[in-house]
Amino acid sequence: MTGPVRQDEFDLDVVVIGGCGHVGLPLAIALADRGARVGIYDVSQAAVEAVNSRRMPFAEPGAEEVLQRVCAEHDCRLFAGSPVKFVCRCDASRVRSVLRSLGVEELRSILDEQGAVSVTCEFCGRPYQFDAIDVERLFAIGAGPESPQSLN
Repeated sequence: MTGPVRQDEFDLDVVVIGGCGHVGLPLAIALADRGARVGIYDVSQAAVEAVNSRRMPFAEPGAEEVLQRVCAEHDCRLFAGSPVKFVCRCDASRVRSVLRSLGVEELRSILDEQGAVSVTCEFCGRPYQFDAIDVERLFAIGAGPESPQSLN
């Protein structure tokens, strides 16, 4: 299925994220055992494979029997995911484009007040610093997004 899932197309009552762990799996089993349509999502491929084989991926007294019964009586759906990665796409070229949009007079005003134009990415915290030479280069004839930043 592509695109957003419509309410009438989603046939699960709940999806347990981290559902093959010490908290999520017993919760998912208990909900399914009481008749809820449960989806289990986990990034651990080994844990998903164990549950798909109707085995507990960890020791939990009495849970394996309940897991086997629930999987036999109900539609068990497991979803293996991938870990979320922290990736920032900021770079000096993007920052220069933003600074150009402020205009040369605004940047010169900042230089007069602060001695440099400083920008910090709100996502990753990477700092960018532009001195007077850098600011003038932003607006030089032929300057484009690929123009280098000096090391001043």
